[in-house]
Amino acid sequence: MPNFKNNTLTLTQFSLLIYGTQSGIGILSLPRDLAEIGDTSSWIALFLGYALSVVASIIIIQVMKKYPEDTIIQLFRRFFGKWLGSVFSICWIAYTALGMFLITATSVFIINTWVLPKTAPYLILLIITIPSFYLARNGLRIISRFSVLVFFFTSWMAFLFMSPMFTGDLLNLLPIIKDGFMPIIKSVPSITFSFLGLELLFIFYPFLEDKTKAIKGVLIANGITLLSYLVVTFSSFIFYGPYEVLEYVWPTLNLVKPIEFPFLERFEIIFLSFYLLILATTGIPYYFASSFSIAQLLGRKDHQIILFLTLPLLYICFYFFTNSLTNLDKLGGIFNKIGLGIAFFMPLLLVVYGWLFRKVRRHKP
Repeated sequence: MPNFKNNTLTLTQFSLLIYGTQSGIGILSLPRDLAEIGDTSSWIALFLGYALSVVASIIIIQVMKKYPEDTIIQLFRRFFGKWLGSVFSICWIAYTALGMFLITATSVFIINTWVLPKTAPYLILLIITIPSFYLARNGLRIISRFSVLVFFFTSWMAFLFMSPMFTGDLLNLLPIIKDGFMPIIKSVPSITFSFLGLELLFIFYPFLEDKTKAIKGVLIANGITLLSYLVVTFSSFIFYGPYEVLEYVWPTLNLVKPIEFPFLERFEIIFLSFYLLILATTGIPYYFASSFSIAQLLGRKDHQIILFLTLPLLYICFYFFTNSLTNLDKLGGIFNKIGLGIAFFMPLLLVVYGWLFRKVRRHKP
């Protein structure tokens, strides 16, 4: 049983850790994804996605509070036994490792495309993984402190995203619900993908200092995520319109491209430098979750050695992976589909199975 007392999280750290995990990649392409399906009314689906995310988070908390000192690895073994529990644990580890690789590859691609086009990708990968490894090895408290720091350090970016609203056309948001509610409902899967990160509650929850505040924490985290998505979606729709926004792969990044100063032409380079910190708050928790889960599966108290051994595997996978936009979209699609099952369906199954598990134990002679 790992000791969480020396690595506990406050409510603020817990909330912003979840928010940072949710708000990385999804915010880049969200306006385009919504416009492709739901047209001008697709922003309404954000509230449905928020509601589903909150419900899924509360279900995860209900599962975990029965065994407050267990992480998902220990919960699998408690419910399904050593061998079947290990199989489920390996699937969980593979999912978190996929998330780690996807976010890292996306960060490398963005830097290589927008900032350092003539720099070899493996050098950029090295620059990204060294600080990520350093933060992940020091535990969840340090990671959460980094998330809090990045949140306040980059809060000015929200006002920057809001500036296009004053130069765009509000009529681009009309008509509302012109084709009924079906396009809005079809947009919900795209929204739920953008709220992924909540599934790491299975790892975060045991570290929370006051577990009675867990629901309050997820409400805060998902609320901030919702506000962030509303800002970038409204800004993109108002500035570009729901049809022109389809021409951009990452419309969120293109929002700041027209901004120039007399002393600085390419302001988006400065913006991206700060945005990479936000991506780090998404990727590093997956670094930690994968290595920590492997350590628990192997019965080790220290995850640092495991984390160190996973870095060469990351470099090897990156060497054989063609880091293109097409491949990132394919990999992201796979990750989103698996994540949808883990974040929204697995908690329901665990609730039902946990209820049956406890009922059988009470009636066992």
